[in-house]
Amino acid sequence: MNRCIEGGPLVGVKLWVAVRAFEECLDPIVERAIELKAPVLQHTWYKITGNLPGESTSEDLAALAARHPKASFISAHTGGDWEIGIRAIRHLPNVTAEICGGDPTTGFVDMAVRELGAERVMYGSDYAGRSFASQLAKVFGADISEDAKRLILAGNIKRMLAPIFQAKGMGL
Repeated sequence: MNRCIEGGPLVGVKLWVAVRAFEECLDPIVERAIELKAPVLQHTWYKITGNLPGESTSEDLAALAARHPKASFISAHTGGDWEIGIRAIRHLPNVTAEICGGDPTTGFVDMAVRELGAERVMYGSDYAGRSFASQLAKVFGADISEDAKRLILAGNIKRMLAPIFQAKGMGL
């Protein structure tokens, strides 16, 4: 983190399947991310066949986020089972639901905006695993305002990254 974020071009941290997000061994990483003003993206998923040993659910991320209210978290895929994922994070204002992955199911973005507010929903492409069209369809097909769509597609990520860009002396 010191080399690649503080002294390098990276602007965030991605946690995936090394350990589940509720594990306390992640606390020093999150604390350093807070110091660096870097958001933390956590891969979250619910598999019908069961998750991998270190694969996190939205509840796992919620436990980590509750311990670190000053950190900015992105719930990648919003757990895949987005109805459960949205409900797991809705009480945590420091967690943003990211909508990539999965099919462009009607209702996903609508529910996320209704439960979290448009300011806590973020577009993601999941490129190269999904087509841009299928992921954009989730936003463009949602029954939400044009202002909400603008926040989801660009405004929210810009706002989240603004502190670290400013710390690095970069414009956004």
